[in-house]
Amino acid sequence: KAENAALIKVKVMRQLGKNEEADRIILEAIVYPKIRELRMEQLFAQKKFDEAKRVAKEGIQIAEKKDHPGTSQTFEEWLCRIAEAEGDLPTVRKLLRRFFLDGHGGRDDYARLKKSFDNDEPGWKQEYAYLTTALKKSGENNTLLNVCVKEQQWDDFLKYLLEAYQKDRNIHWPSDSKLKLLENYENTLKEHFPEKLIELYREEIPRSLSGSPQGREYYQYICRILRRMKKMGEMEIVEKMKESICATYNNRKALLDELSRV
Repeated sequence: KAENAALIKVKVMRQLGKNEEADRIILEAIVYPKIRELRMEQLFAQKKFDEAKRVAKEGIQIAEKKDHPGTSQTFEEWLCRIAEAEGDLPTVRKLLRRFFLDGHGGRDDYARLKKSFDNDEPGWKQEYAYLTTALKKSGENNTLLNVCVKEQQWDDFLKYLLEAYQKDRNIHWPSDSKLKLLENYENTLKEHFPEKLIELYREEIPRSLSGSPQGREYYQYICRILRRMKKMGEMEIVEKMKESICATYNNRKALLDELSRV
């Protein structure tokens, strides 16, 4: 592959101390992403930021024409690094905001975005409002709730969780998706809204058992939740739930067997 061959040549020339020859190869083969990254490293180290931005933007244009989003993201990240080095906060925030909302994996975009507001608390409050509105609009419920947890905005957290929970109910998703939502945020609910957590589990567990029998594995899953409820001190509630479930589904032997162990 031509790109790998060029990378090898550059490495060899540098090992031989022929840096000018290595630079010539980089410029001649800059059409290749990994070679372009070498050029970016050179320019960034030399603080030639204007030239570095031109090279990065050119790389983004090539990647977009070839429909290579991963390569585009690589050079967008370079633009962000340059903006950070130049102290260009508007550009830094614009790029990090987009990275975060687009859900690029494996990056600390949120933490970096928040850090850019270290000396601007009112600005961060506006940014938080913008992010939560955008996430709610796009339906990114998990990311939205995680942001509320990070910011310790507990009223917002409960509001958005209940909206997601109600939405699941309204569109008739499988009931266990609602249980999974509660499970995912069980520790947070237990710490800040324990009564609401129990209320929602009391509502959702019986509903999740309605319809056709789901099998022993699912019943074991339900019983694990009931055991955690007991550990929260809700023994009486759990016993009443067991009695009701047993009376309603007295023909489901596997369910009765698993409940007997709770």
